[in-house]
Amino acid sequence: MRRTRGSAILFVVVLIAAATTILVAATSLSTNSLEAQRRREDSTTARYAMDAAVAQIMADSYAGTLLVPSSRTLTLGGATCSVVIADNSANISRTALVTGTTTVGSRTFVESRVVAEAFTAQPFYYTVFVNSGIASASAILTGSNGSNGDICSNGSIVLTGGTINGDVDSGGTVTAPTTTITGTTNANTYAINFPSVDSGTYQAAANRVLSGSLVFGFTFGSASTYDLVYHSGTLSISGSISGNGTIYCSNDITISADLTYANSASHLVLITPGKINISSSVRNFVGYLYCGNQLTLSGVGLKNLLRGNFACSSMTNVSGFYATYDPFIWNSPSEAVKLHIPGFWP
Repeated sequence: MRRTRGSAILFVVVLIAAATTILVAATSLSTNSLEAQRRREDSTTARYAMDAAVAQIMADSYAGTLLVPSSRTLTLGGATCSVVIADNSANISRTALVTGTTTVGSRTFVESRVVAEAFTAQPFYYTVFVNSGIASASAILTGSNGSNGDICSNGSIVLTGGTINGDVDSGGTVTAPTTTITGTTNANTYAINFPSVDSGTYQAAANRVLSGSLVFGFTFGSASTYDLVYHSGTLSISGSISGNGTIYCSNDITISADLTYANSASHLVLITPGKINISSSVRNFVGYLYCGNQLTLSGVGLKNLLRGNFACSSMTNVSGFYATYDPFIWNSPSEAVKLHIPGFWP
């Protein structure tokens, strides 16, 4: 009888232990399942926050206000997403790398995305842009090897001789019976906005003032400075340009002699609401040139735009010219903002 009672007690103990083990296991499984579910929920929240940050970045890109590199923080639905935006053009042209660190409660999620920078047709994406028509009796040669030579006008285009290594886009008709065009000829296209400039805006933003009207050679600040230099009146410029920056002139600009770069890292922007005259003595010149009025290439013999482009209201091409597009701002449009180029800034 005692042996039977002892066996019963042992059975009860074993039963209780087994039940306890099952209960603990069930509780642990339930806890683990709940934790896994919370991780999935937090991961989804983090992903939505990153989606929102990327959407905001793309909106700024389309608006032309995105700065690269830069950083920002976005709070959404209990998640805090801090993103760093870096230029990715060295890997994929016209892209940015967005790296986000998102905190949801006690968890942190890190994600990187490559996003395309928005494209909006701009005068400075062409080697030559003329707001009114182009009627050139002298040759125009642009680009090389079938590329980097696109030209555009919001009016009709008439070309004589020469070679366009790229596309020809016209808001009217295109007449070019003796011109070689390696790309596509597009007539009656939609108009591209030719931005206006305001001297007061540029004067207020300038970090340097140019007092003299004659410039022979000019040095901007360090490569990362991007000086904006303001000059009131007319300006005559030539010589070697070093560094990155913009010279805004409230009146007409004359390139009086050869204008060159000191090195391959230099970039010059010349802006005037008036006229730009490229003198007859000039053979070589550089830069992104904007004039709100007429650009004139004077003299006899082809002039050579070594690296740059020009955007103007109208053009008189007396000499003929060869132009090589500088893809610096095409590859990285944020550089155009820093260079205060019309259409990208302000």
